[in-house]
Amino acid sequence: MASTTTKKKLTIRLFAVSLVLLMLFSVKSVVGKRPTESEVVSSSAENFNPLTDCFEGYNLYILERQAIYTHIVIDRKILVTDMDNSILYEKEIPNTVAVADVQFYNTSTVLYGDFRSINMWNIETDETVDLGFVGHHETEINYLNNTFLTMCENEVEIEDTIYEYDNITEYDFNGTFIRSIDTRDFVEPWQNCPFVERINNTIDLTHANSVFFDEN
Repeated sequence: MASTTTKKKLTIRLFAVSLVLLMLFSVKSVVGKRPTESEVVSSSAENFNPLTDCFEGYNLYILERQAIYTHIVIDRKILVTDMDNSILYEKEIPNTVAVADVQFYNTSTVLYGDFRSINMWNIETDETVDLGFVGHHETEINYLNNTFLTMCENEVEIEDTIYEYDNITEYDFNGTFIRSIDTRDFVEPWQNCPFVERINNTIDLTHANSVFFDEN
C-alpha cells in the first residue's frame, strides 16, 4: 500500500514538473525576441508573424497640446513608452491636420497617418518613409500579402441626391494601387437612415472609419 502511495506522489510530482516546464516553454515562445536589425521597410517583414514575434512591451500614444479657449493644436507627438510609462521614443508630427491612425507595424516600426499621407517610422533609426497613398481614418495591415487596406470617400449622385459612399482600397509598400471595392456593391440608397443629419445636403451613407481583414 505504501509503495502504491509513493508511486502516486512521484507521478504527481513528475506531472507538476512537466507542467511547469511546458508553461516556461510556452511563455518563451510567445514573448520571442526583438530583432537586432531594423529598417523602416525590411525584407524580414515578409516573414513577420504578429502572433509570435512580440515581446513585453511598449505603449503607444498620441500626445496633443491645445489652446484652452480656441482648441487650436499647439503641437503633437507620438510617444512610445515602456510598461512603466517611461518615454523611450518620441516624434513630432504635423499638427495642421487631424491624425487618422497610429499603430505598431512590428516591434521597431510605427505606422501613422493623417489625411495627407500614411507613413512608417522606425523608432530605432528615426527614419520615416511616406508610403505614397492616403486614406480615411484607420489603415488595416494585410500581413498575408504585405499590403495595406484603407478607406477613400466616394460621393455619388443618384436621382438628384448626393450620397457619400466609401471605396475600400488596397496598396503595396511602394504606394502602388492594387484594387478597390466600392461599397455601393453591397449598400443600397434605401438603406439610409432618414433621421441622420445631412452634411452640405449630402447623405452620409456608409462613412466607415475602419476596415477589418480576416486573415483566415
